[in-house]
Amino acid sequence: MSLFSFGCIADIMLTDDDRARLVRLSKAVEEPARLLSCELEPGHRGDHYARGSAAASPPMWVRWASAGSVVIVPRPLCGTPRPGSPRGTCKLPVGHDGGCDAGR
Repeated sequence: MSLFSFGCIADIMLTDDDRARLVRLSKAVEEPARLLSCELEPGHRGDHYARGSAAASPPMWVRWASAGSVVIVPRPLCGTPRPGSPRGTCKLPVGHDGGCDAGR
């Protein structure tokens, strides 16, 4: 987790099995990070989401509840227009809880 993050503070440490599954499902060339941080806004409801592989189409997201069970899901980007934002559109998964981009 970055000390300069403006999003949710939840992190998850992926197991070797989680990482292998992510590589297999996303057909990733690079090894995924072991530690992932939720990309949603602080105080969001429901599960946490972190980008597992942006290279896959659609991107692969790691979803977990506070209890820590990991689910890897393909989910397209939200894409909500963000006028005035350098990012242009929301890069969170479609259907995410809370506001778009969570300040990242």
